[in-house]
Amino acid sequence: MSGSAIAGPTPSHFASFPVPKGSQPTEITLGPHGNLWYTIQNSSRIGRITPGGDSTTFRTPEFSTPSDIVAGPDGNLWFTEGSTGKIGRITTDGDITEFMFSFFGVSSGITVGPDGNIWFTDVDGNQVWRFDLSSGVFDRFDIPTPNAFPADITTEADG
Repeated sequence: MSGSAIAGPTPSHFASFPVPKGSQPTEITLGPHGNLWYTIQNSSRIGRITPGGDSTTFRTPEFSTPSDIVAGPDGNLWFTEGSTGKIGRITTDGDITEFMFSFFGVSSGITVGPDGNIWFTDVDGNQVWRFDLSSGVFDRFDIPTPNAFPADITTEADG
């Protein structure tokens, strides 16, 4: 487009917030109350930054490598925990509960599905999992392509 400018949205305000020194933030999502929630890989921690810039971290009950995080329909944040065979839930107060789906699974990529449940991938298991929020039951879906190593997942606009 010679001679034409490409127009896009113009941000009206930028802000930066420090994270704990030496941390390795991986993913970030907007949660309830306007707080930003992020995973800190290789530290067993989940971080929260308030709109005012106050930062707090919360330790997972056991060693894990939190990676992906999503705001759930239940008002909590849900995150993957790497090679623990678990996913985690953190309340807005910072209380963490872990849920085991496999003894050897590597959870990665997490989203809220159109059914209102938590969906995530198991990289080593070559599977997609659904965690039913109302029943607390996990359902496994095998990927037909051998060695696909699914690392991420998202919900499309069409559900």
